[in-house]
Amino acid sequence: MPEGSSSISDAGPSGTAPSSASSGMLTFFECEALVFGESAPITSPGDFSPTHIFAGWLADCSTPTIVFGLSEGECVRDDACAGDVFGSDEVCLEPAAHRLAYYVEAAAILGGDIIVGPNVVSVDSTESGLTVRYRRPSGIDDPGLYGNCTGSDGLLNIENISTTANTRIGANFNHVLSACGDGDNLAQTVTGSLQVTLTGGQAEACIGGS
Repeated sequence: MPEGSSSISDAGPSGTAPSSASSGMLTFFECEALVFGESAPITSPGDFSPTHIFAGWLADCSTPTIVFGLSEGECVRDDACAGDVFGSDEVCLEPAAHRLAYYVEAAAILGGDIIVGPNVVSVDSTESGLTVRYRRPSGIDDPGLYGNCTGSDGLLNIENISTTANTRIGANFNHVLSACGDGDNLAQTVTGSLQVTLTGGQAEACIGGS
């Protein structure tokens, strides 16, 4: 964790996954406050000024999935969007804060579909185990949910990622994300970088995983 940052975690007693975790929620969730004075992790859009970085696992382990990204506001596991980082598109079309998240399936990492290096972000990348979602809050230009829902172009360049515990995930990104759902919003270009610790591995987050 960067010096001067703080974190919250819900890894559960003795490193076990919380028994209360339910489908759609996050488990082994780690959230680090960005240190004041660090270089801005987001260079585009200009009105997104992240205060935290986060990483965890979706608790529904039918498809073990790592979630990591950047957000404004408080470090919370469950926001207003139905317990997930975003929840349904309908719930989150006009959310309360900026949040960018990458959903990466463990099988795609282990199988080589998601690599250390450049990964194409497109509407087809969801089939390869990579989904991107970015939300813009109400009260600013073009609020709503964006991602590789109906189209996208660009790269997620992964510097480090693993399904094991205490992995320091590193990545930089530059991609254009389309609007999700109905509406006339223009696509959003999202550029930046992050580093965050995944405290729990697949074996801990999904009992019986590897």
